[in-house]
Amino acid sequence: HYPGEERIIVNDFTYRFETGKKYLIKGESGSGKTTLAKLLSGELMPTEGSIQMEGEIIGEVPAENRSLLVNYAEQQSYLFHDDVLHNITLYRNCSEDEEKELRCAMDDVQLKEISLDTVISDSNGLSGGEKSRICLLRAMYAMPKVLIADEPTSALDGKNTETVIERLLSCKETVIVISHNLSDVLEKKFDDTIVI
Repeated sequence: HYPGEERIIVNDFTYRFETGKKYLIKGESGSGKTTLAKLLSGELMPTEGSIQMEGEIIGEVPAENRSLLVNYAEQQSYLFHDDVLHNITLYRNCSEDEEKELRCAMDDVQLKEISLDTVISDSNGLSGGEKSRICLLRAMYAMPKVLIADEPTSALDGKNTETVIERLLSCKETVIVISHNLSDVLEKKFDDTIVI
């Protein structure tokens, strides 16, 4: 439960996520999916028990080191007034080859019409779905050992949803997707589905 609140949101949850596998966590709105994502990423500490990765309690790993282990792509990630490239790389050095890979990744998630030079602003007409895919690419750019994507397809239509999920499933790292509205066909592509 959250500090100062009595209502228990996640209770008696025990699970072992295996390296390289793809997981779907689903449940109704308010069931605790986002809280679980924040616990798994170390953003929140559990009231009881522990969440461990490679023998370390994830919440006790310094934040700068934790981002190499696990990255949490939130449902409402922040974009700032700069070009798409810097919004994805967060000003880390990006070689020409990495830029080419980013362009391919943008094509893969149906952002073909947007350039890395496109400046993000309130007036440039980017849709909510386009913005969420840019945030997802940011999380994938410095790919950690575990990527947690919270409702990565909430603002997308069926075709774009399938494209984004296929891109996530193609990662060699462990991927955990939080969603409540994937089709049965897409759901079956995950190694396991956890219902909370």
